[in-house]
Amino acid sequence: MTYNFDPERWYANERAALEAERRAEGWSAERYEAALEDLDRRLDEMQQRLDRTYQIPGAGCARTEAEAVSRGRFEIRIAGFGGQGVVTVGRILGTAFSIHGNRNSVNTQSYGPESRGGACRSEVVVADGEINYPYVRKADVLVALSQVALDTYVEDLKEGGRLVIDPEAVRIVPGPERFRVTAVPTVAIAHAAGDVKFQNMAALGALYAVISDLLPEEHLVKAIRESVPAKTVAGNLAAFEQGKARVISGACEEAE
Repeated sequence: MTYNFDPERWYANERAALEAERRAEGWSAERYEAALEDLDRRLDEMQQRLDRTYQIPGAGCARTEAEAVSRGRFEIRIAGFGGQGVVTVGRILGTAFSIHGNRNSVNTQSYGPESRGGACRSEVVVADGEINYPYVRKADVLVALSQVALDTYVEDLKEGGRLVIDPEAVRIVPGPERFRVTAVPTVAIAHAAGDVKFQNMAALGALYAVISDLLPEEHLVKAIRESVPAKTVAGNLAAFEQGKARVISGACEEAE
């Protein structure tokens, strides 16, 4: 399957997403300028790498053992409030899946009427075949970083789906026996990594640990490096690694 991929259109969409994220999360001018510089660099690299055509394998194409397993449609929802970096997580996942992983994915975001502190969610739909509907219908995975987010979206999580929460923020899970619940202290991990703003990377690490068969870790790490300000890369990656390690090592609360 071949798509005509327009880097300039991609840049316009990414810049619009940055603008929305800046307003929602109250970025400083310095952080916004750094993000724009990173975006310009990614555009330059993409224009060098792509001959304005982007190849995406359709379902059934052969993959090497090093590549992620082939699956049908898979739906991920990350929800919380403005300021937690929810939109950034979705954008990083989309970049990892499509730009570095050569898979079809769609990333959408939604904000409440408020900006910082208001309701916020980001969704990623990934598939080997075409994606005819870009929004989550029944999530395979829900990451809930607030009780309100959990209460709002838990009924849209599939029976037996994966639910990732921060136990300090989410105290009540209705019908927990319906889901595979993983509790990871994302705020505590972020503080240990040096800044509470790294909470989203701790959550992304925990999320990756439960979907690691979908994409190679190196694709996600590369997307993180490309998507955060250069001076915060080390802290972001430290939080990501700790969030992942908590799940892999079993040092988290889990109810089957």
